[in-house]
Amino acid sequence: MPNFRQRKWLWMGIAIAVIIILTLVAAPNSGGRKNDSGSTYGRNPDGYGAWYKYMTKQEIPIKRWRKPFSQLIEDDVQDATYLKILSKSDYLLGFIDVSSTELDWISQGNTLVIIGKYEAATAARFHSSIPYRQETLSNNQIKIATTRRFRQGKQEQSILQDRYGAVVWQEKIGKGKIIYCTTPF
Repeated sequence: MPNFRQRKWLWMGIAIAVIIILTLVAAPNSGGRKNDSGSTYGRNPDGYGAWYKYMTKQEIPIKRWRKPFSQLIEDDVQDATYLKILSKSDYLLGFIDVSSTELDWISQGNTLVIIGKYEAATAARFHSSIPYRQETLSNNQIKIATTRRFRQGKQEQSILQDRYGAVVWQEKIGKGKIIYCTTPF
């Protein structure tokens, strides 16, 4: 009997050691580095905070609007560009449609830029370079990290596309426009 009890403790010890090792190796990063990907506050290359800093360094006039969209309309801001960033959870929760209030605001000559528009995956390579402004021999290549592309209709105009479809496109609404950009996920 003592031999059986010793083996039992040995196997339990091995099981606990395996669980601890798996937890340390496979646990998500709790430092927040992966979780702030695309964050407004992230300064990493894919954070919008870094994009904002880059644009201001280029001396492009940008004003951060840190209030709800409804207040933008109430304050009657005109000739403006509003950036709307959609996440995976927005699609799961259904927060993806452009509201009638937003459409009215756009039709008055304003621009809405939607980052993260979900489109179908295509046969395009995930990492690809697309010529800017349709200059096929141009050195102005934009690096894209998504297989998702939009097949435009008659209403939409492509801004950045390859043979698989558009990655960035626009739709005219009255005097204004909506610019869409696909998402990598």
